[in-house]
Amino acid sequence: MNYAVGLYFDHASKEKLSRLTRQIAQSGVNTYMLDQKIPPHITLACVCAEQSQHMIDRLDENIAGFHQGDIFWASLGIFMPAVLFATPVMNEYLLDFNAQVNRLLEPLGSAGENGYYLPNQWVPHTALAVRMNRDELKLALNAVIDDFTAFGGKAERLFLAQCNPYVELKTWNLS
Repeated sequence: MNYAVGLYFDHASKEKLSRLTRQIAQSGVNTYMLDQKIPPHITLACVCAEQSQHMIDRLDENIAGFHQGDIFWASLGIFMPAVLFATPVMNEYLLDFNAQVNRLLEPLGSAGENGYYLPNQWVPHTALAVRMNRDELKLALNAVIDDFTAFGGKAERLFLAQCNPYVELKTWNLS
């Protein structure tokens, strides 16, 4: 089973990102994020493991070492051909958080998602629409390109979720 560990944001940032996802859905291009009830987030690590409880326990034990941090989404990005995302500027906070979470969970399973979330292989992103073909990707970009402006926010919570289907297993408030 694949699991994701990631960050959720302050209310204002969540609303801005959700609005962009809704615009894409309302344009008729792609509704996957809304259909699956996947909230705006940045995935820090993906782990393939037999079960989640060991990860929950490990994160429970170490949550005091994780803190809120600033995030600045500067642009839109694309993973060809299937994903349109808001791109946060890589900063020390994101870089360190990614490394810490991966190091913490490494003994509990193998790297999921082809290792794309491992340190030095990770491209932080907040998906707005996924599972598209090239034509849908162009339409999705057109649906939000005039409304996206760079903005800053805060990471306020850490989460653990099961992937495909998305099921949130636990969230932790960050100090």
